[in-house]
Amino acid sequence: MFKPSFKPELLPFAAFFATIPLYSPNIVSFTNALGMASLALGCFVQAMLASAFVAGLGLAVASIGHAVDRVVAGRRTVVASCVLYLGGFAVLAADGLNGGTSRALEAGAGVSCGLGLIVLCCAWGMRFSALDIRTGLLHVATTCGIGSLVSFMLASLEGVPYLVSLFAIVLIGLTTPLASAWQRTALSDRDHADCAAGGSLGDRPSEDLPDDGRNSMEGKDVAFAADRELALALSPRQPHETIWQTLRRLSSVAAAPFVGFIVFAFTMSVRKFNLFGGYDIELLAGIVAPIVVLPLCFARTRRPFLSFTHQQFLPYAALALVICNSFPIGSVVQIASASLTYVFFAVVGVIALASLCAVVHAREFPATLVFGTMLSAFSLVSLVGIAASQLFPDQDAGPALLVMSTVYFAGIILASIVALASQADVPVARKDDAQVPVESVLRSRCEAIARQSKLSPREAEILQYLGRGHNPTFVARTLVLSISTVRTHVRNIYRKINVSSQEELLALIDAQG
Repeated sequence: MFKPSFKPELLPFAAFFATIPLYSPNIVSFTNALGMASLALGCFVQAMLASAFVAGLGLAVASIGHAVDRVVAGRRTVVASCVLYLGGFAVLAADGLNGGTSRALEAGAGVSCGLGLIVLCCAWGMRFSALDIRTGLLHVATTCGIGSLVSFMLASLEGVPYLVSLFAIVLIGLTTPLASAWQRTALSDRDHADCAAGGSLGDRPSEDLPDDGRNSMEGKDVAFAADRELALALSPRQPHETIWQTLRRLSSVAAAPFVGFIVFAFTMSVRKFNLFGGYDIELLAGIVAPIVVLPLCFARTRRPFLSFTHQQFLPYAALALVICNSFPIGSVVQIASASLTYVFFAVVGVIALASLCAVVHAREFPATLVFGTMLSAFSLVSLVGIAASQLFPDQDAGPALLVMSTVYFAGIILASIVALASQADVPVARKDDAQVPVESVLRSRCEAIARQSKLSPREAEILQYLGRGHNPTFVARTLVLSISTVRTHVRNIYRKINVSSQEELLALIDAQG
């Protein structure tokens, strides 16, 4: 049973989300409040997206061959990014107050914001990735919903009152990344001091570090403990593995949320609908989406949570929208469905963001690789969406967006049917369910075997799933790991325990009684 535990230190993400210029309603509100022309908006947005794409891609490529999480999460990098981010906003605001006539200033402000955003988004992602998938989804949905509500209220202000409120909210959104950077630096300095005294945490093999907050030291903040582990993450490449094999392994874990996130980016950039005379429909969708997502955190399912979300919840919602969109254009059902489509894509964006944080939480891939790839793709697709919106007149953009949405809905439904038909994640059945020990007994037996065989924390965690009768595919989807990595762990477990099959492993666990 999921027991929610909310972390107040993550609430400032709502302020960050309410002002982040990558989310199109925020920058539209900015330019509307200052009366800036669309050309000025275009110069800033295109420069920001282009610089974010280049910086995100560079960060992702660098993380494949080097351990750059520690550098990105360091105090100097975060402080420099905050300066770039605030500086970009300040320059754009000054130009807007002067009438928005300097295209060079607007482009420079966009580049400054884009470069600062990449590091700040990675810093926030590291904080959220300290949580398990359900807790992470709870926090992402809640903070994004609050952020959309704050952005909705900001859109009602104009001129100097808007700027004062905006910069106050921006500063609130930077507090947690700065505090985390200071904490990481303090931990790093202590590790160096320990190393000088004869050993440190950094000298320990990565597999001997705690896997997540559940294994961290008692009395420590779980998020800071996980941040420390992320800062110590090594290269994601396995021995004798090429870069393409690494990326393929990453795609096997993050393909569904990655596609959902870039579709969300394209949809939000290709066409704008206004509500109540001047509010983007994305703001309403951002407020409604968390109401839809939050019950998912408490859903009881025997399937892995992400499999349930991507193979059952989203496909059923997509099927309902396909049926509603088939009604005649202009009908009440079709108009309501068109509005709910934006809510659906906002739901997809929230789930995708939480899923990508879960990928980092598993510690198979560094945060900079996952979030750098995500942000670069988001920026590129947003640029494509903006270009596409200029190719179609307003009367043609609606049908084009409907066709694209329907194709995406069909893809979700088809992928779900294929996954369910393969039954790849059905757990391996025990010989007799009556012989399965209760959870506490099973855990104690697996822990005893793990201690005797000197299993790593990750191997001990996987051993408990194997002891419940689950196959490697089920374990991979539950822990958000690639199947190849889980199979490697399973082989190591079998070798250390001296068994050759899951049946022998189950018999060994039963014999512990």
